[in-house]
Amino acid sequence: MSFINLSLGRRFGFVLPLVFSGFAWAKTDPQCLNRNQVPAMERLFSIDHGIHRYQHCELTNLSYLTVKAVHVLKTVSDGQFNGSHSFGPSLLVGSPLDFARARTSRISLAGERDAGCGGGAVAYYSASSSTIVICPFAAKFEDAHLLAETIVHEARHADGHAHVRCARGSLTQTFGNACDERLSDLGSYAVSLQPCAMGDLL
Repeated sequence: MSFINLSLGRRFGFVLPLVFSGFAWAKTDPQCLNRNQVPAMERLFSIDHGIHRYQHCELTNLSYLTVKAVHVLKTVSDGQFNGSHSFGPSLLVGSPLDFARARTSRISLAGERDAGCGGGAVAYYSASSSTIVICPFAAKFEDAHLLAETIVHEARHADGHAHVRCARGSLTQTFGNACDERLSDLGSYAVSLQPCAMGDLL
């Protein structure tokens, strides 16, 4: 599960807990997708928009933000990873898109009352349906790159890598209090940080 303590390393170089309040106002994407690109992105993953109505170019719209995040994964898929880098060994041989699609082909957008979306959750992986579920809170970030990292993070959970409670550090004070047990396990946080550390989601 991804909580609000997602990495903003591509901007700041460290993990930072985020706190949001109030309602998100509509924000237009300055690098809006061409409408012709949308069907192609929805063919890469089966996206169930649920109750969400697609509003083109609106970063606060969960449907558009999710489609744009898939586009980010597709865009970086041309930069093939060599399997290792200064961050350490990598599971992402190929591309983040290949990695995620090898584990699930389904993304579902949750409603406000989804039981898995409480406590500031951005997304979670549903093993019973092999689906990445994107929570409404994700739209508050207005950041398709961050949501793309989250999709990779949640895809790693399909391999059976669960989180553990954080034993120390700033994340013990967040709503989720969820960490990877060891960096060497290459769990969800480690895997989602790898494209960021390599500069491929910048």
